[in-house]
Amino acid sequence: MRLTESGSFALTRAELVALMTHASSDCTRAHVNAVLFDVGRGRVVATDGHRLAVCEARGAPGPRPDVSYLISLDDCKAAVRSAKQKVHTICFDIVRRPEKKDDVGTVEIRIVDTSIYPDPFDPSFPDALQVRMRPRPVNAQFPPVDQVLRKLPHKGQPATSFYAVNAAYLADLSVVVKAGDNDRCGGVALFLPEPSDELGPMLARVRGHDCEWTVLIMPMRADDPREAAPEPVEEAPAVRPKVVALRRPA
Repeated sequence: MRLTESGSFALTRAELVALMTHASSDCTRAHVNAVLFDVGRGRVVATDGHRLAVCEARGAPGPRPDVSYLISLDDCKAAVRSAKQKVHTICFDIVRRPEKKDDVGTVEIRIVDTSIYPDPFDPSFPDALQVRMRPRPVNAQFPPVDQVLRKLPHKGQPATSFYAVNAAYLADLSVVVKAGDNDRCGGVALFLPEPSDELGPMLARVRGHDCEWTVLIMPMRADDPREAAPEPVEEAPAVRPKVVALRRPA
């Protein structure tokens, strides 16, 4: 993922798909049935209330406008369908900045073939697919990302001895690894909460070529499998046989 000083995002198809995987599919929850583009902090965020994925641009230029907007999941799907090949980059450009409090401006989505135009922000390409749309405003219902993302545990911090998460959420981490172009090693760093924080989130960190991924996964309430395990049966001490001396009859 790349970000310009003017606030334009450029994501690969795989990066946008990875973010969409963590967004809510419930269209009645418009505030999370979307992907958040935070220009000021240089990151793109998606959450469904149970997990949260953050893609942060590394070395993004600044200062940038303090603008945030939501792109609906349907619009993101349409962009992915238009970007049919891996060499296609999906760009989100702010063509009109907000003019008042409830205004979020206008965003233009461009599909760029980076095999022809290596720089997706080059204004000279004529054949880019361009769609203008009005994004959703970011309301107070969207989770406060900075409060949700706690500090990463320090090295040597003890981890909890029992932690349960949805297996499907763990499987989706492979999508993030693929988006980070990290298939060669497939490395994911997992950070579990402290033993005293039984319902704290698990954090996963994936390092891409030009961005850092942070995925937050909330735990499941589950019975500790150790409690269901049968207690070991103590073996009775071995009894030595009593030796009785037999006497011959007189």
